[in-house]
Amino acid sequence: MSLAKHLEKKHRVRIIEMNKDRVVEIAEQLEDALVLHGNASDEELLLEEGIENTDLFLALTDSDEINVIVSILAKRLGAHKTVALVKRNVYEDLAKQSEDVDMVISPDQITTSGILAHIRKGDTMMVHSLRQGKSEAIEVIVHGDEAHSDVVGKTVEEINLPDGVVVGSIVRNDEVIMGSRKLVIKEGDHVLIVLSDVSKIHEVELLFEGHFD
Repeated sequence: MSLAKHLEKKHRVRIIEMNKDRVVEIAEQLEDALVLHGNASDEELLLEEGIENTDLFLALTDSDEINVIVSILAKRLGAHKTVALVKRNVYEDLAKQSEDVDMVISPDQITTSGILAHIRKGDTMMVHSLRQGKSEAIEVIVHGDEAHSDVVGKTVEEINLPDGVVVGSIVRNDEVIMGSRKLVIKEGDHVLIVLSDVSKIHEVELLFEGHFD
């Protein structure tokens, strides 16, 4: 519940719970989050609550099977990113084989900072969890020209990357270029970035966004 309390301070949170008593109990502990009585596998309910506008869908029930199934359903209905809590290897393998589950986490990986790292802010194409969630590799698209970007036209060593963040490579016009300090970032580049601190993902995404105001 501490995760929900933290998230509701800055994000619109909806919680779906099947047990009526738990709905009341959860609602009493939260201030801004909306607690719904229903089944997360109910397609009509998800559509009614605007699943297509959901940045992050978390499936955190006690059932591995349900978590994987509802994550796949949510993704196919339009959720931007899905995270499934999985305890057993057989379901972890199933989830990883599905392109509709973006991230699989174990009970000991559920931390507020870890979950916040996966809330969409920038134009991130792909997220890969590394070292059991301790590190992350993300692919970011570079937007803007030299006048409207903090990175375009600059070398890797000139851009203000947060500590623990490394440019691994760049895909430019179907060519893969290995990262180096002297590599110049260009508009439209797909940059593969490795983060040893997953909480820095928002800083990285904002850094690579264009500024068009």
